[in-house]
Formats: sequence, structure tokens, C-alpha cells
Amino acid sequence: MEPVVIAVDWGTSNFRAELVSADGSAISSVTNSGGMKGIAAQGGGSLFEDHLADAVGPWMAAHPGLHVVMAGMVGSKQGWVEAPYLTCPVGAAAVASGLVSIPNSRGWHVWILSGLTCASKGQNDVMRGEEAQLLGLIERHALTRTLVCLPGSHSKWAVIKEGGVIESFKTFMTGEIFALLEQHSILRFSVEDDNDAAAAAAPNAHAGSDAFGEGVRAGHAAPEELMHLCFMVRTKSLFPVAGRGAAEHKMFLSGLLIGAELAGAGVDAATSPTVWLVGSSQLCARYEAALAVLGVAAKTDTAANTTAAGILAASRAAGIIKVEAAAAAAPPSSPIAHAPVEKEARPATAKPAWWG
Repeated sequence: MEPVVIAVDWGTSNFRAELVSADGSAISSVTNSGGMKGIAAQGGGSLFEDHLADAVGPWMAAHPGLHVVMAGMVGSKQGWVEAPYLTCPVGAAAVASGLVSIPNSRGWHVWILSGLTCASKGQNDVMRGEEAQLLGLIERHALTRTLVCLPGSHSKWAVIKEGGVIESFKTFMTGEIFALLEQHSILRFSVEDDNDAAAAAAPNAHAGSDAFGEGVRAGHAAPEELMHLCFMVRTKSLFPVAGRGAAEHKMFLSGLLIGAELAGAGVDAATSPTVWLVGSSQLCARYEAALAVLGVAAKTDTAANTTAAGILAASRAAGIIKVEAAAAAAPPSSPIAHAPVEKEARPATAKPAWWG
């Protein structure tokens, strides 16, 4: 199988590179803990190039002229080279226009994808790295008019429009807030118990949990009362119900936060009957359980599969796929200008609440 591009997902804490074929499958991969943060702390600069060379050098020797396309925090201000944000709505062609060429001592063709930004209620939201996952999900499943969630410490919810365009997105700090409340607030006394916590961490613990479902419904029904509802985790431990201990209180808190997140993303069974999830199996299972409480179906894919497919889609749109331009080992004369993307006219028919 002939490789056409090297796809790199270079985040804050981890590094992953894949030798990708024309159909998006990984021929070979390298994963290590050489994240952007650690390399930047050591001085950055040429250390980024050295780390990349150590990881993909053998592939480049075997396949000279192959392009390396990276996504993630490597393109942040603290990374190798800052890649400016592109303003939504964007599709693969617009993301390709934001490719930033990285000068390097080896003469390799190295690029970084730009992140995305959009306005939400007068405030700017951003993503960096997740754009590759969204493009890959769109490419792999021919998505259109869909709501997508990328659960994590900072979950992303994206609206996909006709033609596979990323129309807009919102970020929710649900995972981080949960960790803060669980570990550093008064609620820690209601949710900490080694045995119960281990049970709550089981991959499928949330599915079918009455406490989790109760939390999801409460958070979704009254997200404006979230701060009040969180204190109910405390009162549940003061007025215990038989059969409910720290694990159930922890699930209730998790459900509360996720339920409020789903409300903020505009999720309900009437307007968003199916949601796509991209992430780890454990997090996707938790969100799938929360969606099921609301009568919403879920479909899933992995971050690794979608990132490689997204980088491949952007690379193909930029014309730097090896098999499609084998005669031209050199990159295009210049990265495509960061041209503004015109908003498509919105349909006049009724739209889901999250459609904007």
C-alpha cells in the first residue's frame, strides 16, 4: 500500500504520526509523549523539528517528497509556528487555504493546519486540532446537516451544514469543571470513596444508572440553575437514600453537568434525533448514555480515524497528495491565501434550534 501523506496530531501532551494511504487507512503509526508543552518548555524552536524527524525520518527516507501535515497545539502561539485561526463557516477547501508552510533544515514539505474560530453571543470561540477530526468525520461518513460532539475536558459541539461545511461550534468546559468540583470543592466530601469511585469509573457504569439519568434530566431541564443544582450533590449526602453512596452522587454530578451541556448545545429529541460522537470509547459511552436519557440516538467514530481522514481531505484539497501530484515533489508556489469564506444563504424552512 502506497502512502500519500504523513498525518500528525500534535497536541499539548502527546504526539501521534501516521503514514496514510489514499483511502485514509494508516499504514504505520508512531505515538509518544512528546507533546507541544514539554518541547516548548525545553526551548522549542529546532527541538520541534528534531522530534518530528526522530518520529517520521524513516518514512521520509523511504518515501522522499512525501508531505507532512500537522494538526493540533503545535500550531498555537506556544508551538512550533503559529497558524492563524480561520473564521467559520469552512469546508475542506477553506481549511486547505489556511495551511501554513514550516521552514526546516531538512528541506521537507511540512505544513500545519490552521485552527478555527467563530462568534457565539458576541464572544469568540476557538478550536485547534478538532477541525481535522470534524473534516475527517464529514469525509468518512458524507455528513450534512448534522450535530457533532467531541467530548473531552473541553467538549466541542459543531454544526455541520450542506456540503460538509462546519457552520459553527461551541466549547463547553464540562470535563474540567467536573474535575474541579470533584477534587477541589465542598462536593468532594460527597463523591469521594475509593470503592464507589472505582465502580463509577467503569466504562458502562453510567448506562442505566438512575442517579446519572436523574442528573442529566435535571441539568437539561434547568441549565440556568446549574450552580444551585450542583449543591444538591451535597444535600444528597446529608439526606441519603438507601442504596445510593458516593458513586451515585458522583454520577448525579456528572449527569448534571453533561445535561446542562446538552441543553447549551441545543440538543433534544425533536430537533436533533441523532448526534455524532468522536472521542475515546469511555467518554463516548458516557455521552451516549446521556443522549439516550433524552431520547436522542448516537453514532460514534474515533479521534485517530477522523484526524487522519481530515488531514487527508485538507491535503487533497490543497493539491499536496503525493499520488495525485507525483511529478511535482515541490509544494505549491505558495499557501492558498486566507480568503474569507462567504456565508451560504440559510434555507427558509424550519430548522433545529442548534441550526442558528
